Amino acid sequence: MYKDKKVIHIICAGKNGEIGYDNKLLFNLPPDMKFFREQTLGHVVLMGRKTIESLPSPLDRRVVVEVSNRCNFGSLPRDNLEWSLRKSERHSDLLNTDKIFVAGGAKLFESTFDITDELWITEVANDVDNCDTWYKIPKDDFTMFEHTNWMEHTNPLGETLTYRFTKWVRFE
Repeated sequence: MYKDKKVIHIICAGKNGEIGYDNKLLFNLPPDMKFFREQTLGHVVLMGRKTIESLPSPLDRRVVVEVSNRCNFGSLPRDNLEWSLRKSERHSDLLNTDKIFVAGGAKLFESTFDITDELWITEVANDVDNCDTWYKIPKDDFTMFEHTNWMEHTNPLGETLTYRFTKWVRFE
């Protein structure tokens, strides 16, 4: 928990934790995109600068808070993680929600594991050819709480992907 807010990592990952290549998502999986949209609408989504820049369009009906190493206002460290978390908390209060979603990239996921309550992972069972970014679940801290059955979807590129939705919770 971060100041009475549930912090949730929401991510799509391959069977070995693969999440990206060349600052792009690995999987074109419309059911995952639909899940992401449905779960994050009306909430705060915390994202790294590069992840935001990789989006094809802005996320509507959500407050997106950027975390970056760059400073936007002179020498003030306004975009560091703690400042972004406080900003997320304030926006979450204004939206009257109890969740803050973390949606990448890898450095942001790693930096927020210590305050994360749940991991919502769309697991893809297919092999991955190219990957330069991974998501490593700290299995000493989290356990799988629930999952759907494996499903298949043929995406617009003609690839058939096998996937399931999982939720992991932090050990108490």
